[in-house]
This record gives sequence, C-alpha cells and structure tokens, in this order.
Amino acid sequence: DPSNGAGLADNPLGTSTDANARRIVGYGLRNPFRFTIKPGTNDLWIGDVGWNDWEEIDRVSNPTAAALQNFGWPCYEGPVRQSSYDGLNLDICEGLYSDFGAVSPPVFTYSHNQSVVTGDGCSTGSSSISGMAFYGTGEYPAAYQGALFFADYSRHCMWVMYPGTGGDPDPSNRSAFASSAAGPVDLQIGPGGDLFYPDLDGGTIRRIRYLHPTAVADASPRYGSLPLTVNFDGTASHGASPGDVITYAWDLDGDGQFNDSNAAQPNHVYSIAGNSTVRLKVTDQRGISDVSPPILISAGNFPPTATIATPATGTMWRVGDVISFSGSATDPEQGSLPASALSWAIILHHCPSTCHIHPLQSFSGVASGSFPAPDHDYPSYLEVLLTATDSAGLTDIKSLLLFPQTVALSFQSEPSGLQIVTGSNSTPTPFNRTVIVGSANSVTAPAPQTFDGSSYQFISWSDGGAATHGIVAGPSPATFTATFGTGAAFYTLTPCRVADTRDPPGSLGGPALSAGAVRTFPVGGSCAIPASAKAVSMNVTVTGPTAPGHLTLYPVGSSLPSSSTINYRAGQTRANDAIVALGPGAGVSVVCGQASGTVHVILDVNGYFE
Repeated sequence: DPSNGAGLADNPLGTSTDANARRIVGYGLRNPFRFTIKPGTNDLWIGDVGWNDWEEIDRVSNPTAAALQNFGWPCYEGPVRQSSYDGLNLDICEGLYSDFGAVSPPVFTYSHNQSVVTGDGCSTGSSSISGMAFYGTGEYPAAYQGALFFADYSRHCMWVMYPGTGGDPDPSNRSAFASSAAGPVDLQIGPGGDLFYPDLDGGTIRRIRYLHPTAVADASPRYGSLPLTVNFDGTASHGASPGDVITYAWDLDGDGQFNDSNAAQPNHVYSIAGNSTVRLKVTDQRGISDVSPPILISAGNFPPTATIATPATGTMWRVGDVISFSGSATDPEQGSLPASALSWAIILHHCPSTCHIHPLQSFSGVASGSFPAPDHDYPSYLEVLLTATDSAGLTDIKSLLLFPQTVALSFQSEPSGLQIVTGSNSTPTPFNRTVIVGSANSVTAPAPQTFDGSSYQFISWSDGGAATHGIVAGPSPATFTATFGTGAAFYTLTPCRVADTRDPPGSLGGPALSAGAVRTFPVGGSCAIPASAKAVSMNVTVTGPTAPGHLTLYPVGSSLPSSSTINYRAGQTRANDAIVALGPGAGVSVVCGQASGTVHVILDVNGYFE
C-alpha cells in the first residue's frame, strides 16, 4: 500500500497475521539490488546480485499469484547448486534438490568468469548486477522497443536483451550497449527516451543519447596567478558516426552563452580573480548538440595541500583493529584550513580477479577519527582518502593504502583428494587459502562423497569441529585435516564416563590439568569403545577452573589445533559436545589453555565411529 507501506490484501500472504509476511511476493533471492516492472504488466524483473560465482535476472510473473515463487538461494546460485550450502546437507536444501519444480529458475545468468556477450570489451571476475530498465519509445531505434537494459557496477558495463516472440526479453538475443559506463548503480529511462544512470564512483548523473555527438573538454592550467592564460582543448570530442562533422562553441567566461570561441583549441586570459565555469558545446551536421561537463577555472587562486598524518605509511591491520586517522591542510591564500574544510572516505578494495570497491564509511568536517577494520574476503585492502577544499572550491586529495596482515590456512583430508568447502568454493585437497588475520572463515567437509569409486563419510576434523564450523584465523599458519572413512558407521553407546580428573590419579583419572599441560587419555577399551574406533562422540565438561581459559581436544600424535573445544571463566562449570578423532592407541590429547592454576575435566562418551 503506497500510503502506509503495508502489504496489500491481494498479495500471496495478504491474510497472514505477520505484517512482514504480508509484504512478500517472492523469496529465495540473495540480494535483489534492483528491479523493474515490465510496462503494461505486473511482472517484476529482478537483478539478483550473487555471491562469488553467478549473477541472475529473475522474474516474478505474477506478484499476486496464490503461490509464492522460490528462486532457490542459498541452495542454488545461478543455474547450479551452491556448493557451500550443498555440503551442509540442510533439510531445506535437500528438499529443494529432490523437487526441482519447487524452484523458479533464473531467466538469465552470467558467470563471474565469463563475458556476458562475447567480445563486449567488459572485464570479468568481479560482478554485481546493478540496474534494470525496460525501453518504451523515444529516440532509440525501434529494435530497442520492449528491450531490457541491464548494468553491472563492478564491470562498468551495460547490455541490452531484445524482445523475442511474445514480447518478453529473449536471453539468447542480447548485445553490448555501453562498455565503459562509469559506476552504474541504477538505470532509468527519461521522458525523452534517453537512458540515465547514477555514477556512484564519480557522484554524477549520466545520460546516454542515441546518435548524438559527444563533447569532451580539457583545460590547462585550471588555476594560477593573474593574469591567467588557460589553454583549452576540445579535440577529443567526436560525432556519433565516423565521418560526422562537428563544430565547436565555447562558454569561456561562465555567463552561460556559447559565444566566446569557435576554435577546437582556444586559449583565454583571465585577468580578474575568481571562478569561471567553462563548457563546450559541439554540434553535428544534423544540428544535434551535446554539452561537456563543466570545468572550474580559478583565477588568482591555488589549491590547498592536504596531509595525512596518521596512520603511518606501511601500517598493516587485522580484522577488528581500530584504525585511527588524522590529517590537516594548508592553503596559499587562507593558511591553515579548519577541520570543516576536510572530508574523509574509507574504501575497501576487493580484488578476487579484477578489483571493485566497497565504500565503508565517510567523515565530513573532522581532522581525525577512527574506524574498525572490516572482515572481508582476501585479496582486499583499505584506502584512506583525505580531501581538502578551499573557499574557492579547489581541492587536493591524498590517498593512503593500508594492506592487511595475512596468514596461510592449509586444508588436507584423509585420504587426500576429497573435496573440502571453504567459503563458497569446493576444492580437492590438499590446498591452501590465504586469509586476513582475525577473519571468520567457514569450512565444510561434505559427506557422503565418492572418490576413486569409494563412498566416504565424514568422521572428524583435526581441530575437533563439526563437519561444518567456523575458523577464526590466527596470526600463525595452521593446518586443518578432515578425516573420512569408507563405510564408517556410528555406534551409539549408553552415556558412559570414560575419564574424570576428580577421581584418584590414573590414566583416566586425576590429577587436575595444570596450566599449559597436555594430558593423554587412552579411551579405547573403556566404556565399550573398541581399540579400532576412529573417533568418539563425547560430552566435555570443565569444573573448578581457578582461572579463565579453554581446553582443546585432538588426536594423540597430531599437532595442536588453533581452535578450542570449550572455553570457560574462573569458577565456572560448563559442558560442550565434541566429536574427536582418535590417535594411536585410541587416545585423545587434552591441552589446558590457562595462564595459571588448574581445571578438572570430565569426558562422557555417547558413541564412536568405526
């Protein structure tokens, strides 16, 4: 309802008691950043920004239909199963995989690693579908009527999908439209039929006119002492087609009249201090004109000089670090500029192949401040931008690049060659991933999976984590090994206490664990656990800790994992479930991560893998 934002009564869930549900007309979308309505219909055409692999154009063919359309995210990305979520064996995804008709497939998808149109001149790698617009009538040729324009911010490109039989856009009939668009984040058709888009990077509104000349103006110098002689150049201007003839008309004094010169490369002397806004108009032989973006000429003035004082060049960061910044500026005419003349921008550059940017934060009118270092996929880095602006509008921009501290995480499997999912990518072991220190990373050991003709089930991770769990990257390289077994089965046991350090001293008893100590518990042969068991499922309890800390359980003979099994505070009794692989002698190692003192540990098993 446009009057109050409430869901309409004829929406698919219009009778729901949940106000948010009443607004839903489709789901299973990851980031439907832009959508448009096809003229003359109620059809929604949606640009859905993908994760690491695919971009989608989806269609809600009837928003008021009784049945909601499900577009499949996160179980599907583009035309395929999303490997990271597929590996989780989630009931919601397994249900969709077994009932393909439950998911509405995309109208069109394109891979991040492939061109949208062969030879379109657009970069691949980073991708973000960011604009959708249907064309009606106007100055564009008739072939564009009913066509769907779509844009990609990361690729700085636009394409057109022409209508097919029945008038809907035909994914098989598309072409490149603009291969050097400046940061498009929306598409709109203007009243005269021209395509408009906002340029996020440059902070401008752009217009694409069909078969119009293009005016391009340059000037040097743009500021200086009086009298100021400025040389202008319009020779980069061009007609819409080869062979077109264009004429030039300049407004050099900023009075809005294009009557100061008809030369392609005029010069002009400014003898009075102040600003002038210069424009160039070019006109082709058909009488069609275009005007260049304005150029600011500041006579009798020089720009300020900005200085970034902190952070220091070469500063490196970890996720969560608080990064402080400070700076200043001086101006030849004004002296030291106040903080109100300063503005800051914090930008994240993400470079999975080609780079794209994520504006993180901005600060206006301050000389100092701080921001938290983000958690983002590597490779990425931060840029701190300081802009100083004097009273005449001249600016100086200084940039400082801040690179992250990284660490290598190694992933292995037993046996080697099985698939492990990190983030959104499934990769055969062994392999390494470089990540930012302090970053949170998801890892999955998919099961079952077939390798060399055998079916493998997941047994355990070397760090004691579940088949899918998170890893916070520490400052040192670490190795994570997933153990699988062929035909390994889980055998349930009546809960049985296999070790308790409160008991008298012994291999499965006391004393309490001391700070930094490593203790081995040979659990095989106890509580009906056979010596051939590969892993055990247990409840780990800590009690009576004299200081805060953590315990880490891992197979005897293996290296110490970087993640803990259970964390606790001083005096706290706490429990956690864990599946722990067994080392030689069916043994479990337990290390006490306390700075001082002792803690008791109790191990209750409820099953084993063999």
